[in-house]
Amino acid sequence: AQGLLLRTIRELSACSLAELSRETQTDPAAAGKIVDSLVRRDWVKKRRHPTDRRQWIVSLTPEGGRVTRKLDPVWDRSARALVFPLTRKERSEFHRILSLAEEYLERKT
Repeated sequence: AQGLLLRTIRELSACSLAELSRETQTDPAAAGKIVDSLVRRDWVKKRRHPTDRRQWIVSLTPEGGRVTRKLDPVWDRSARALVFPLTRKERSEFHRILSLAEEYLERKT
């Protein structure tokens, strides 16, 4: 799920946490926890939305950009093998299920 969120943040440049959650079909609370872990790694930065103080805007840090570029070949190979044959709706559902599985595994450890 971290990789999906990182890549989505990069694709959107900067986005609200709510938008990131919708775009990745990730539960908002789970997306917030994942983003917080990415912030601790200095891969993502959070700042308050300029007009809506209830919202957070997330974007990649320079280090987060380097990490995503290093992971591109891995993601690309995986995506071609697993995801690209699927429709956009199927890909979205696939990512949602993977996020749920990762959340479950994180709770077990």
